[in-house]
Amino acid sequence: MTRAWPSCAACGTDQPFDTRLWRCPCGAPLIIKWDKAPDPTLPADVRPVPGQPGLWRYRAALPIHEDAAIVTLGEGMTPLVEARLEGRPVLYKCDFCCPTGSFKDRGWTVAVSHLREIGVRSVTEDSSGNAGASLAAYGARAGITVTVFVPADASTAKKRQIAACGARVVEVSGGRAELERQARDTDEDTFYAGHSWNPWFIEGTRTLAWEILEQTGGVMPAAVVTPLSQGAILLGLWQGFEVLRARRGTPTPPRLIAAQPAACAPVVLGLRDGSPQPPPVVPGPSLADGIRSPAPVRYAEIVAALRASNGTALAIGEDGIALHQRKLAHAGFFVEPTSAVAAAAAAQWLASEEAAHRTPDGPVVIVLTGHGLKRPPD
Repeated sequence: MTRAWPSCAACGTDQPFDTRLWRCPCGAPLIIKWDKAPDPTLPADVRPVPGQPGLWRYRAALPIHEDAAIVTLGEGMTPLVEARLEGRPVLYKCDFCCPTGSFKDRGWTVAVSHLREIGVRSVTEDSSGNAGASLAAYGARAGITVTVFVPADASTAKKRQIAACGARVVEVSGGRAELERQARDTDEDTFYAGHSWNPWFIEGTRTLAWEILEQTGGVMPAAVVTPLSQGAILLGLWQGFEVLRARRGTPTPPRLIAAQPAACAPVVLGLRDGSPQPPPVVPGPSLADGIRSPAPVRYAEIVAALRASNGTALAIGEDGIALHQRKLAHAGFFVEPTSAVAAAAAAQWLASEEAAHRTPDGPVVIVLTGHGLKRPPD
């Protein structure tokens, strides 16, 4: 059986499969390694399992050792829908159709399965809403006690969703760093499962790449546009397409286009200025409050993925976010403002000279990440 374990992204130190460390002692985030030859970082061939619904159709490429540990609500295989954006053909990947209304279900089905497999019974998380709501649901399914630390100004609908699943909600004032600090300050019987740091979470988001290619009949997208906060989708896409390229000899992975609100766009600024660390950013108010992360913990990995894919990062103003949330709703896609950031960025990029002259043939895919009931248009 193929085995997987955490390892440091910076110093390369391996940790046991059942470690309770949420990051390397050197301070860097962990990644997942595999023992599959010839490259230990790659999983088994990605083949759908006949009759297996959702993202667990890729069971052989997901790092859970025992089937009995799997915690699922039927997430994944969300619709890929043809549409038009500013008169141009695009494909919307509707991850707001996941069970809890956001793409976060992809990450937590794998991460919570891992927690269950290693015997964790109580966890904490820091979240602006969607990650906490998803963890609350999967924790309830697994019988794991969940406490979610949320910003005091987080969406009321999201806080209610977290509480409805039986999780404890703790409201925190003082910014993202204080939110994370309080979530990490746990007793010895509670595990800090924060999705920003959790390497098992990204293993789940890699399935997004595999689904897209399966749903296009093997046609590689020219570009995939996604909202960006801590980078779980973007890194999952990059790693997922790289697995397929290395294992199956598929064409060059698509360009990755990251979308951030102008009110908090550290990756846009850092990519432009060549900064090796997240540049100092003071988050301003934004409709897209779910992606206001001033210092992504995997910043270096995010920038590397954007550069390797010949991609870019774009900042979207509040008027553009509001406009595209309404436009998406009028086209039948009822999504929260975070998803509208991606649509606005896609429209901006498609109109650019760069897209017109330097992009290979293939569809443009836009990831819609969260349901509109979480934060409807004004």
